[in-house]
Amino acid sequence: MEITAALVKELREKSGVAMMDCKKALVECDGDLEKAFDLLRSNSALKAEKKAGRVAADGVIKAFACNTYASLVEINTETDFAAKDSSFIDFTNDVEETISNQQFDSIDSLMETGLEEKRKTLVRSIGENIQVRKIETLSFNSANVGLYVHSDSKLAAMAVLGGGDETLAKDIAMHISATSPLCLTS
Repeated sequence: MEITAALVKELREKSGVAMMDCKKALVECDGDLEKAFDLLRSNSALKAEKKAGRVAADGVIKAFACNTYASLVEINTETDFAAKDSSFIDFTNDVEETISNQQFDSIDSLMETGLEEKRKTLVRSIGENIQVRKIETLSFNSANVGLYVHSDSKLAAMAVLGGGDETLAKDIAMHISATSPLCLTS
């Protein structure tokens, strides 16, 4: 069977894998789209597993606060180039939306919401290790919460105050970010 550009494009759209990998899979499977998709899926899972060991040290921090909890989530990839990719940005926005809908205290519970499958798809698409690395959540009954996320989204802090107001809480969070304290005490 002839491997047309339209067939390669269809497989690319379905799998999210690079064009050349799609073409190789179609050639190997004699143009059978479903077999090629299955082949790519199995190969991509292996590639994603191999990439999981690589250091993912670039990325962003997403933050959310409401009346009962505040969360900071660190999402990393291997390079700043990938961190600027629109697909990576969309994934980080999905993470932010997820933490805004429900409180999570662990990465495992956060990823069980369907984000793990999206992360694996993104790893296959971008070709880099992507990890939701840390989550910090504070719970409270009634307080003024201040979140500060630096303009590059690589530095963030939260402050929860029993008094004052949200502006003061945000200013304190900004100062926490600026001074990088090793610990906080009462």
